Amino acid sequence: MERPDCCAGIRIVFIDTEEELKSWLSGDNNLPRLRVLKGIGPKTVDYCKILVGISTSAIDRHLLNFLKMAGLTPINYYEARAIINSAVPSIRPIVNMANSKRCEHKYWQQAVDQFR
Repeated sequence: MERPDCCAGIRIVFIDTEEELKSWLSGDNNLPRLRVLKGIGPKTVDYCKILVGISTSAIDRHLLNFLKMAGLTPINYYEARAIINSAVPSIRPIVNMANSKRCEHKYWQQAVDQFR
């Protein structure tokens, strides 16, 4: 059976367990292989990492807006991720509230104010 065009040049890797996937995603050489697939960008890669327990942030428009509110203007996805990842320990309680859907504007404002 021929491989579809989207998979041309991709070496097939068999991953059977979550631990194997975590190990594979931890290898920097593997990430470009994943990114050649149509629709897979850095956010998707980071989200996959989160799902297997690798600590990182998947930057979306909400996090970009959060950075903008804090007066920060990252030049690309990777800089935004570095800023969020470095700030996570100090804003984790606020982020946890947001994730549990109990967050109000004042909590986000507190997070922004600590960066000013």
